[in-house]
Amino acid sequence: QSLIPVHRRAGLGLETARKLNRNEALVRFSIQKSVVNELTGADVWRSEIEARMRLKDYPSAIALAQSTALKEDRLHLLATIAKLKRQAGLPVDQELMEEIVLLYGQVDPTALGERSLDIASDLIYSNPDLAIKMVEAATNTRESKDSIDWAFAKLSIVALGAKKSRPDFAEAAEKAKSRIA
Repeated sequence: QSLIPVHRRAGLGLETARKLNRNEALVRFSIQKSVVNELTGADVWRSEIEARMRLKDYPSAIALAQSTALKEDRLHLLATIAKLKRQAGLPVDQELMEEIVLLYGQVDPTALGERSLDIASDLIYSNPDLAIKMVEAATNTRESKDSIDWAFAKLSIVALGAKKSRPDFAEAAEKAKSRIA
């Protein structure tokens, strides 16, 4: 249910083909990696979900998010739905939150790379602790302390922006800000 292993293998094959100067393999793995990159983007679905939420068509937005094949896409889209509900001043269903937590346990934030920050930026609205956990997990293996600081700075900015419409987000902003060295 995830293309991350395929993406890793395509990347490894690409690097190996480059080192061995095997042009045919280089082209093949480049195409594979490009196809996987294209399949992992939920941007089109995200726009559709945002439109349905603005039309207050919540069941349709949930159904669309549930129909995605990849767990990381489903997590991102459900986090987007929760974010949009919070921004509209609506409560987030317990069932939705439980599914987000369940999906989080099934994806690898480290393997998602930068996408983890995008997902965490949506999660900060509905589950700040999970958003912080995701950023910590995604940046845990990186060598540079600066990259971790930048990740939490981004999350802090998102939380501060959310705070303007929802005063209870001050705590989320402070939690993210406290992680910056």
